[in-house]
Amino acid sequence: MLIKLDTRNIAHQKFSYLLQKERYEYATTNIPHLTPEPVPTFIDHLNYLKLRPHKHYYVYMENYTYKGIIYLNHNNEICIFIARKHLGQGCGEKCVEEFLKVVERDPNIKELIATVGINNTPSNNLFKRLGFDYVANLYGITL
Repeated sequence: MLIKLDTRNIAHQKFSYLLQKERYEYATTNIPHLTPEPVPTFIDHLNYLKLRPHKHYYVYMENYTYKGIIYLNHNNEICIFIARKHLGQGCGEKCVEEFLKVVERDPNIKELIATVGINNTPSNNLFKRLGFDYVANLYGITL
């Protein structure tokens, strides 16, 4: 289930920060040229969430457990982060499928992209399965 991210909800704040920290820790889920150094503090992360609200920003939950976050950045790029302990359980696919249903209803969105690290085989396979076209480490779909 997708839940709209609430930047005032402390559980959402903590979970999104946990995922932010995990992104820095695991090279296979990181895109080096897009990940600034050093790891932001919790306060920096909250300020980022408040200053750069994304129209489509959701927490993904299954069985009352937060499992990931998905959002569109300003370039209509899908950004998805599944908690490390939930990788390999199909959460990413379910999350993206639900997300596509939500953004399909937005008349301002015609195309989406997903930038995936070349060594991130699970994410590359995920976007291929969901019908995204491969274009030099980018995947795109027309809605």
